[in-house]
Formats: sequence, C-alpha cells, structure tokens
Amino acid sequence: MTQAFSALTRRTFLQALGQTSGAVAVHDAMRGLGLFVEDPKPPAVTGRAPRGARVVILGGGLAGMAAAIELDGLGYHVDVLEARSRPGGRAFTVRGGTASEEPAQAGLVARYDDGLYLNVGPMRIPHHHQPTLDWCRELGVAIEPFLCTNEASWVHDAASGRKLRLKELRADWQGYTAELLAKAASKDALDAPLTAEDRDRLIDWLRREGALTPDLRYAGSSRRGYREAAGAADAAGVMDDPMGLGPLLATGFGAYLNTELALQAPMFQVVGGTDNLAKAMATRVRNLQLGARVTALQQPGTGGVRVRYEIGGAAHQIEADYAISTLPLPILAEIDPDVPAASKQAIAAVKLSTAGKIGIQFRRRFWEEDEAIYGGITRTSQDITQIVYPSYGYLGKKGVLIGYYQNGEKAKAMGALPHADRLARAMEQGALIHPQYKTEADTAFSVAWEHVPFNRGGWAQYTEAQRKAEYVALQQPHGALYLAGDSMSYLSGWMAGALGSARTVARRVHERASRQLAVPTAALAILLIALLAAPSQAQTPAPAPAAAGAAAAAPPAAAAPPVTVVRKAPPEAVTFYGSPSSPISGGVVIPAGAAFVWTSGTVPPTVNPDAPAGDRARFGDTKTQAAGILKTFETQLAAQGLTMADVVYLRAYLVADPAKGAIDTDGWNAAYREVFGTTANPTKPARSTVGVAALVNPLWLIEVEAFAVYPAKAAVR
Repeated sequence: MTQAFSALTRRTFLQALGQTSGAVAVHDAMRGLGLFVEDPKPPAVTGRAPRGARVVILGGGLAGMAAAIELDGLGYHVDVLEARSRPGGRAFTVRGGTASEEPAQAGLVARYDDGLYLNVGPMRIPHHHQPTLDWCRELGVAIEPFLCTNEASWVHDAASGRKLRLKELRADWQGYTAELLAKAASKDALDAPLTAEDRDRLIDWLRREGALTPDLRYAGSSRRGYREAAGAADAAGVMDDPMGLGPLLATGFGAYLNTELALQAPMFQVVGGTDNLAKAMATRVRNLQLGARVTALQQPGTGGVRVRYEIGGAAHQIEADYAISTLPLPILAEIDPDVPAASKQAIAAVKLSTAGKIGIQFRRRFWEEDEAIYGGITRTSQDITQIVYPSYGYLGKKGVLIGYYQNGEKAKAMGALPHADRLARAMEQGALIHPQYKTEADTAFSVAWEHVPFNRGGWAQYTEAQRKAEYVALQQPHGALYLAGDSMSYLSGWMAGALGSARTVARRVHERASRQLAVPTAALAILLIALLAAPSQAQTPAPAPAAAGAAAAAPPAAAAPPVTVVRKAPPEAVTFYGSPSSPISGGVVIPAGAAFVWTSGTVPPTVNPDAPAGDRARFGDTKTQAAGILKTFETQLAAQGLTMADVVYLRAYLVADPAKGAIDTDGWNAAYREVFGTTANPTKPARSTVGVAALVNPLWLIEVEAFAVYPAKAAVR
C-alpha cells in the first residue's frame, strides 16, 4: 500500500478515483483540476454558393437533412433522396398504428394508447451534445429532462436472485472504499507525497464521503434508505443494514456504478418523441424525395456525380456537382458506388452493431405506484440487460417502459426471434425484477435494427486499428462523393455524431466548391494582364481641336494626374514584374497562346504514418506540410514535362496552428524560400496567401494551388 501511494500524481489519483468511484467522480475532479474540456462544436458554415452549384444527398436521416439545410442556406440547390416513406432514419418513434419495418415481422402494428410512445432509435440527449441541442433550439423543438440515473432503480443479479436499490449499492460501495482508503491514509501511507495537513483534509473528506464513524468504519447510513421509513410523530425510521464487504464484492455490482460521460446528468429528450426533431428538420428541406431508393452512384469523367434511383419501380437520375452519402455503410456498399477500390474496401470493412428494443405498455404504472421509481434504468445480468422507465407521463394511468435495450450478441439472439418470442423472453426475465409484469402487461412492440432493410444495424463499430485506417480513409473525399453521419464521427450511435458530421462535411463541400466552381481569381488576373498587353485593334481618335478663343477648362481641383499608358507589343515569354528585393513577384504576364497547367488544391502528405490518428505529428507543422506540398508539385510537374521554375502563380490557404495560436506565415515563407528565388531556381512566382477557418482535415494547416506555364523562351525576370 505504501508503494502504491508513494508517487501520487494527478494521473494515478484520477485512475484510482475512477476505479473506486466511477466516471462521474473523475469528471468532477478533472473539472476541479482544470483538465476537462467540453466536446468541441463544429464551426458554422458561412459564405455563398457558387452560381448554379448543386449537391445531391443520399439519405434523409438527421445527417442528410442537416447537411441539406446548411447548404441550402448558402444558396446551393440540394436534393435529398430517402428510400423510406418517412424522414429521420433511426430517429424513429413508434406510436399507436405504427407498423414494423422488419420484413419478418410483417403484420406487427403498435397498439399503444394515445400519448404513449416508444423511441426505438435514439432516445436521449446528453447535456454536452451541443449539435443536437443547437438544432432543437434553432427549430423550436421542445426538450425535457430524461432520467438516466435514478437512485431508486434496481440492480439485479440473476445468479443469486439478489436485487438492490442503486442508492443502497452506491452507499455501501462508497462507504467501504472510503474506509479502506482512510485507514491507509491514517497510517502515514501518504506522508511522502502529501503534507500532514493534506492528509487530514483527505481523511475528513473520506469520512464525509463514505459516512464513516469516528474510528473510520463504515456501518451504513441513511443514504442507502430505511428498512422502516421515517414519518410523522414518533416514526423516526429504522435504517437498513449495509451488505457486508465480502458479499458486496461477490455480486459484481460495482460495474453498474460507473457512469460514462455520455450518460451523466442532466440528460434530455425531445418532448413527444425523438422523431419530432426529424419532422421539424424535414419542414426546412426544400427538395426531400421520400420513397426514393438509390441504385447507383456514378462519377463521369467530365466531373460531378450522377445518382440513379427508383420511385415505385420507375427509374430516375440526378446529376450534381457533389454528392453526400449518409447511408449506412452496408447499404452504400451494396449500390457499388463509383469510387476508388481503396474506398470500397474501407466502406465494406466497417460493420454495424446489432441493436434492439422492446416497449411494453402496462395497464398501470406499478413502478411508480408500488416502488417509487420515476424514470431511470434498472440494470440486470440477464439477457434483457436493462429496463428503462419512461421519463414522461408521471402519475398517469398507463405507461410504456423499455423491457430490454440490447446490443451485441444478446441483441443478435433476441433479434432472431419473432416478436411474440421476444416479448415472452422479456416478460419472463422482467418478472424476476417486477412480479407485476404477470398481471399488468397490455401490449408491446419490438425492433431489431439489423433486420430493418434500410439500416442493417444500429451504429458503426470500429476497432482501434480501423479508427487509424478505415475511419481516416472514409473521412476523405472519394472523388466528388463525401460521407457523413454518426458513423463518420467519434459519437457513433448518437444524434450529435450525425449532426456534427453533417456540418463538417457541408463545410468541406462548400470550401471545395468555392475553389473549383467559382470563377478562379488567379485565372481572371492572368487573363486580364494578357488582354491589357494585347495590341489594340482600333486606333484611338485624336482629340478635337479647341474652338478659337475658347478658354481652356480648368481641371477639377482634386483630380489625380492621369495615368499614362504606353502600349507595348505582347511578350514572347513569361514576364515577371515587381520589386527585385521581394521574395514574390508583384505580377506575371503570360504570352498569348501559352499552354499551362493548373493543379487542384494540394494537401500535405503524411510524414509520420506511425503517429496515432488525430495526432498532428502525422503531417507536421506548417513548414513541414508546405515543404511536402511543394515536393508534390515538383513530382506532378515533372510528369507534365515542367519544373518548379515554370511555376508562375501560387495560392495558399492557411489555418491557425493550434500550437502557436495563429497562422504560421513564417513557416510557409520558410518552405517557399527553400524552393523559389534560389540560385538553383531564381523564379519568384506571383502569390496569394489566404487565411481560412478550417480545411477538410483538421490536422492540415495549409493547402496550395499552383499555376505553371510551358515556356516559349527563357523567362524575363
């Protein structure tokens, strides 16, 4: 014990705290230490669309509709194709009259009473999922609290048949943990790293945290509840006895005390059902085509995309500049999109989780009336894994609780059953926790997402290796096709993942369209210079002579002296002009008829493929990235019979380097000077440097376009 505490660092303290008190305690401790950072919000998409720019979006779930609304607001023409007869995808709420979407459950129709419902897909919104909350705020979609943790809910062990209230388990677990740590601290185990005053403060905190006796023993407390409740008059109440430490550890219930960040209070839900968010979004999508099943995505050699789809068996097609697919990856793989082989392999490699729920309507809310459970979740070691109590309709007559919410192998086994057998299993196992199941059940509805044709599963499941390989590859554009959705985020399965991804991809499409589809500024400048240098085809008439005796008109007092233009013959070679001392040219004149090469925006190559995904070391700092881009240009131009000496114009887009807190123009200039204006290559191109909010990959700090001209003669400098 002494050795374990002899080097108490922030890291070891937080690790020990997490093992004993769970993620909530770690979360609070990190906030106190100033180490916690909230999930970042994707930056807003701003600007205007190039004239006539068109985007087609595959899938009318939350991600597809969010991307459509973002791009439509910029002026893009956006078409959204959704195979189902409803928008929302997995944001699906079942009410009375809703039919099952599973082919094997044909004929299953929900019979819930009016006002009761089941969110078979996403049902809750963590308080730090800003993209979801922002959309609810923007669209006026009401939310209300969702109780994920309820100290009155049960923790149940099937092997022993034992069940404890969560508050009983928590009080005992914290009490015994505090007792052990307090005794260790009191025996000078912490003297080396902590002062005596720190030690006394720690013991005092543990005494209060664990409700310990003066001699640092845990003997139970009112936190775990009463065997006989306190009340009026002389009803002082009788506290319940704690479970012994040995039996407590033997239950394995400690695993239920860890509360992941995503499940911490406060949580929210959409009032009346999650699909109310989807419905509100659908009202903002101009061209949402329901019942449109995508059958092919092609990328013609002329650029852009061509999407083929069917409505009621009739074939249709849309052509657009870009496409965004929010389809589940197995569905996208089935249509065999026209993308590189590596992209197809990455799409096919990612698997979706199995996931399922059953919502059982009961004739009375016995969990409230008999057991004082208002919202929250009961955990069990049985196959049903958990029972979720409704966080709406309190004190009402009836209610729908979630009889199981599973994923993985347990969901796979349950999903393989017909609905009647799913219900029978949920009833049998639920009755071991709530005997009232047997007399109060009314009706039920279930879903297994892996059997819903347009989903094929719940959410994307990446291995650690896939996060570093396939996930990174899928984030990149595949020609004119981009992928979005919760599977393209680290919040797979959550609405915030879908909505955040939609904004990120919408921004990437807009940035690319602004470069590719808008009239290129550099091209206009070069064309204008060439036109000005061309000889005039008409003679300028001489001014008429002034009438005899006429007084000369006085020039305006503030008029600037006229600019004298001396017409010149067009140059026969590329001609640069500007200050000789500047590292860049002020401009460049291109001879008439010159052939040229204009590259696409070129991004940094990977310099350290062994660096973890998300680590900036994969691409390096601004200078390293810029040097890599210029080396790429050298290779590209060599393939066209050109050298870096033939580059006449560069346009660079830079973002702020997080390590420096600003755009690193010095790094860009340093890489530039190693290639241009040197003894080996005296060419000094004209150049523009543009600061932007973000690039497609958040690890990239610079992207550059190059314009090179085939020389007719030696360039004049």
